[in-house]
Amino acid sequence: MEVALGTAGWVVGKLVDLLSAELLKALDESYNLGGNASAIKAQGRNVAHSPALAELLRQLSHLAEDADNVLDKVDYYRIRDHVKRTHEAVDDDQVVDGRLVRRSILHARHAVGKCRRSLASSLSCRGRAAVDVEFFNRSIVSERIKSLMAQMQPLCAKISDFLKLELMDPRTTAANTTAAAAFSERVTTTTSTSLEAKLYGRYAEFYAAINEITGDRDGLAVLPVVGPGGIGKTTFTQHLFHDQRVKKHFHVRIWVHVSLRFDVLRLTKEIFNNMVASEVSWRRRWGNEREPHNLEQLQTLVERRLQSRRFLLILDDMWPCDSEYKWDKFLAPFRKTSAKGSTVIVTTRSEETADMVKSETNLLIRLGGLDSRPIWAFFLACALGDERAEHHKELLDLGREIVKKLKFSPLAAKTVGRLLKKNLTRRHWSRVLDSKEWEHADSVNDIMPALKLSYDCLPFHLQKCFTYCALFPDDYQYQDSELTHLWSALGVINCSGQDDRIQDIGLKYINGLVNNGIFQKVDGVKFSHKKGREVKHTYYVMHGLLHELARIVSSRECLSIDCSNPRFAYTPPSIRHLSIRTSCTSDTVGLDHYQNFKEEIRNLKEQISVANLHTVMFIGEYDERFSEAFKEILQDVKHVRVLRLFQTTLEFLPSKLIHLRYLRIQASKKTMNTQLKLNRSVTRKWDKFRLMMGEIQTPATNDHLTSLPSSLPEYYHLRFLDLQDWTGMTTVPKHMQISHLIYLRQFLASKELQSSVAKIGMLKLLQELSKFQVNREERAGFELQQLGELRDLGGALTISNLHKVKTRTEAEKAKLTLKRNLVRLKLVWDETGREQTEEEANSIEGLQPPANLRELCIKNHKGNSCPSWFDSTISLKRIEVLHLHGVSWNTLPPFGQIPYLQKLKLENIAIEKFEVRYESLETLKSIEFNGMLSMVEWVSGNTWHLFSQLEQVKVSNCPVLKELPFSHDLKLLQTPDAQERHIFRPDLQILRVIGWRTSQASPVEHKCMTLKTNLRELVVRDCPQLSLPLMPYTTKLELAKVASRPYKLLYDIHMLEIRGVDNILLNLGNLDNVLAFHDMEWLVRVTIKVCSSVPLATLQKLTSLETLAIEDCISLSSGRGESDAIQIPIKHLMLRNCYITGKELSEILACCPCLSHLEMEDCKGITGLCMQQSSHEMDDDDNDIDGMLQFPSQFTSSLSRLGIFSRDHLTMNVKDEVLKKLMSLHWLQLGGCVLSCAAMQAVHDDLPLMNNLKALRAYGYDIYDLEEDRLMTRMARTVVAGSKELEELDIGSISGVLAAPICQRLSASLHRLTFRNDTMVQHFTEEQETALKLLTSLQELIFYGCNRLQSLPSSLRSLRSLKRLEVSYRQLQGYSPELEEQCNNLRQHIPEVVLTCIPLF
Repeated sequence: MEVALGTAGWVVGKLVDLLSAELLKALDESYNLGGNASAIKAQGRNVAHSPALAELLRQLSHLAEDADNVLDKVDYYRIRDHVKRTHEAVDDDQVVDGRLVRRSILHARHAVGKCRRSLASSLSCRGRAAVDVEFFNRSIVSERIKSLMAQMQPLCAKISDFLKLELMDPRTTAANTTAAAAFSERVTTTTSTSLEAKLYGRYAEFYAAINEITGDRDGLAVLPVVGPGGIGKTTFTQHLFHDQRVKKHFHVRIWVHVSLRFDVLRLTKEIFNNMVASEVSWRRRWGNEREPHNLEQLQTLVERRLQSRRFLLILDDMWPCDSEYKWDKFLAPFRKTSAKGSTVIVTTRSEETADMVKSETNLLIRLGGLDSRPIWAFFLACALGDERAEHHKELLDLGREIVKKLKFSPLAAKTVGRLLKKNLTRRHWSRVLDSKEWEHADSVNDIMPALKLSYDCLPFHLQKCFTYCALFPDDYQYQDSELTHLWSALGVINCSGQDDRIQDIGLKYINGLVNNGIFQKVDGVKFSHKKGREVKHTYYVMHGLLHELARIVSSRECLSIDCSNPRFAYTPPSIRHLSIRTSCTSDTVGLDHYQNFKEEIRNLKEQISVANLHTVMFIGEYDERFSEAFKEILQDVKHVRVLRLFQTTLEFLPSKLIHLRYLRIQASKKTMNTQLKLNRSVTRKWDKFRLMMGEIQTPATNDHLTSLPSSLPEYYHLRFLDLQDWTGMTTVPKHMQISHLIYLRQFLASKELQSSVAKIGMLKLLQELSKFQVNREERAGFELQQLGELRDLGGALTISNLHKVKTRTEAEKAKLTLKRNLVRLKLVWDETGREQTEEEANSIEGLQPPANLRELCIKNHKGNSCPSWFDSTISLKRIEVLHLHGVSWNTLPPFGQIPYLQKLKLENIAIEKFEVRYESLETLKSIEFNGMLSMVEWVSGNTWHLFSQLEQVKVSNCPVLKELPFSHDLKLLQTPDAQERHIFRPDLQILRVIGWRTSQASPVEHKCMTLKTNLRELVVRDCPQLSLPLMPYTTKLELAKVASRPYKLLYDIHMLEIRGVDNILLNLGNLDNVLAFHDMEWLVRVTIKVCSSVPLATLQKLTSLETLAIEDCISLSSGRGESDAIQIPIKHLMLRNCYITGKELSEILACCPCLSHLEMEDCKGITGLCMQQSSHEMDDDDNDIDGMLQFPSQFTSSLSRLGIFSRDHLTMNVKDEVLKKLMSLHWLQLGGCVLSCAAMQAVHDDLPLMNNLKALRAYGYDIYDLEEDRLMTRMARTVVAGSKELEELDIGSISGVLAAPICQRLSASLHRLTFRNDTMVQHFTEEQETALKLLTSLQELIFYGCNRLQSLPSSLRSLRSLKRLEVSYRQLQGYSPELEEQCNNLRQHIPEVVLTCIPLF
């Protein structure tokens, strides 16, 4: 029963929160409640245990809800009168006595926690007879108010009497209600870091696990840790993960949280990112190469990085997997590693999952509740913290009684302990002990009562905030803005005052939930489509148990439906908030599912009143087949306050939504991706060609995009409009009066949409506006004075077209100084370079920013001097970021007078020198110069110490700049007189010279011996006259066209990329005076592009080097007669388009004893392969000794991956049974190169003996060469026939593989088959269909670039093992309608079917 009383309790809560002296007096006069204010406050928290009081409050709540609707309607038409300048709302002659109405409605509004505008102002409007009789009838409204008054008065009297009785016996409570039904726990993301410094109990299991995973054994072991939710599996594994014995035993340790869905691709990607995270970011580490997104690439990279390294992988919180296939597929790269003793630990609550994943001979650890002693110790640690138990002996007996009710659950102990810790008094602990919530703990592992205690102790407003979280999915990432808007729209946040900052109040509530353990704050990153890069992303998560609690306590008010399983039991008619999670799509469910969902929605409408819903939210991915079901709901909403719907469902939106406060329109991912491709399509070379040929049209304009709802300006109560995901019209139509939404506080949309709203000054409560264009389109409503009306503006604001402001007086109308909540301001003038008159230039004086501003940007101001407010000690005292672009000031501002300046950026400014003389610049962390065409020097004199906090310097396109101020000091550190040059370390802030020798001691000597610097990043581009000292001395470095050197250099501690530019070959040997290779021992990967030579002696200095990639290079040199002495520690060598002979590469390979991966692409000088032999052993008739690549002898046991690819018809000779001798080879690629007949026979002879070969790629490059296709057919039959354990095959001929003998041989092993660039096959023959059926282990089938293919094999339906089908076609030919239809039909039989396009360029 107590769960059903949440709404009634909220009524009392709002009464308590809103009781003021004036209101108590009014209530006392009317209903005799004022004298009982203290009783309400005393009993407010016990409403849940008073069914009689709750029933009265529920009745009052319903009446208050009706009164709220009436008030809304009156206010709605009052606003309409205001914006349309009519007088149709209310006539005093037709309503009851104003004093009585005002008093009655005041009580009703506060009883439900709503804060409305005074009804008296609405009732005092005189005017003509109403026109809109259908929607507003004054007589009906008057009678309705009288009726509500008559019903409220006796209820309030009864409540008053009830409170008096409660005061006589404050301990009297009603019986508790029954427990909530069983539920499934959902947990949030975990990490390897434990919040518990000590592991309580579990000693036997812990040491057994240590011995198991550190023991001497072969192969990969999987150890499951199984137990109920909240029992401590994660904490146990976290301590195991950080045990010193484990750290010492394993080379690599990885922690991944699995959660509900076992997604192989996501998990593999997280594991890979985990491995490279400690080094550098992927994009910087791998240069211009694309980040891998497909599973094949990721698994290959994971396997490569784990070779010969013993690893420990933790898979935390694994739920039942869909199939054992997924599990085996996920483990594939880990099982291929050669290191012994690697272990995977899986934590799960499912016994079935534990049985599936565990190794046959390994231990299985089952965790139950803690024993009595550990649970008591853990409870005391949670409840008392640093306090000693001896100091609180009076609490120990109560604590032991509480522990008995915890059922030995660590999570329950932690939750209740946090609650008890807030008040270490016997009274508080007794109250917790006496709570009857414990009676619901009928299951051994049921910890909901412990969580319910935390809920009951929340303030009323936070309780309501918590219950509305039940509308979201249990794994949802909550955004502060959407929570704030939801709570405000539903009346939890009172925003009646114009000075209220809704976001500040919302954040305060969210922080309250964080502090009470309901939310957890997560600081992460996400990809921004608008910015095209990753941005910081803060969100909040809720533990699955707490989300389940929210669902239970809100069950009479909130309902959340998952369309994938829409069936639900009886739904109470009191439901006011509905959310529908559209997680399934047409690819995952059948057509009958949509019809069933529609029927369930109709059944729901018979149980609840859709018209009375206050919230309707659609969350997830839109599917048009659900549209009819959505229409069933949207067409009947009447009193809705919150609407979150899809852009494609706008057609179902009612024309009048009187009560709507919060509207969010979201585009589906499909719509967003389509629009993104549409906007970018003309930037592609091929699409430009197609555009010229008339095959495609230009991207859609506003005329073809979805329009905003025409009824939008009539949602007069709208406070929050969220169009962040909007992909429709980019501007607001001229006839659409958004300015009529006078209550609008947040308008979240693109800059284009926001800046197209005319008369925006009418939105006086607006709190954020990203862009304002002065006199846009030369029409009324865009004057600068419109901004002057928006005093509550905060966040970031850009004001453009300021060249249209003619005088200072006009500029002052913006009233920027009064906008105290503004954080970032950008002032933009015309970019055309048009000269401004003195009066126009002086207009900037009227744009003085507010004193609290943090970031300021001024662009293209053409006046002669900077504004006088730069000299003010008040106007810019909080500025942290200053950006000046294209200004024409004769003198730059006094930057040193800005006390908190951290970042300074100057662009396109005509100055000859930059000089700062103020001590306050010690706070500066970043400085950037760009396009400073006249700047010759950065003058520092003896003031470089003022920049001691500088971390980042960027200089671009400064053609006459000669020297940076710190270069001189660093050059002194590198003089030949020093016995040792500067030593750089990534974590070093002091550069020192050891053994400095000089004949005279001086202050300069001391300064150069110890130079303090925080500099971390240096970027220099297009500065041909700039002189720099020896690099690197920062953790990040980028150089391009510096000091007339034609190269580009990127450095990031572990990664170095060097390339020639402007078609000039780079001579790496000339970089000794640029790069200090001896100080780059952390480098792991080096990429060299467009160079004349690569001296290996230089690379030998890089002792940590693992990967060397060389592109467009003429030669590699090991040094004359020094090849035997050179040893390069690389494991991976990749050559692309290098003019290097086989003889030269042979010398290089001899210097790489650790090499395991060799990949060559378009290396025309290499024409043959053989094992290393002396010169007299070479065949006399060999016409191309220089082209023969000789593998060193160590390759027989070390080389595991060999790739050869050529876009030309390169004839390759394979001699000496070279492939057969590569005993460790498991990945082989022969792409584009054509083997000679002798070589083909050699391959045929070698492959039967290559037992370790798991993956083979053999295909041509020219997709239109018929002769090449025939050669590939022969090649396919030759190479495949020799393999027994082949798991992956990428081949260039369909007919070469789909033959019964070949498929029979591969039936048991082949998992992945790719047909690449086959231009012959259009349809499959009967023999090929039969052969395909023999591939009983096939799991993935890919047709890539098979452009003549018109249909797919009908036998695909019979391949029960097939999990994924991909058909990729080239844009030129496209695909047949028959092929598309087949793919759609196969989705019912194959879990994943992909039809995609290959760009030609």
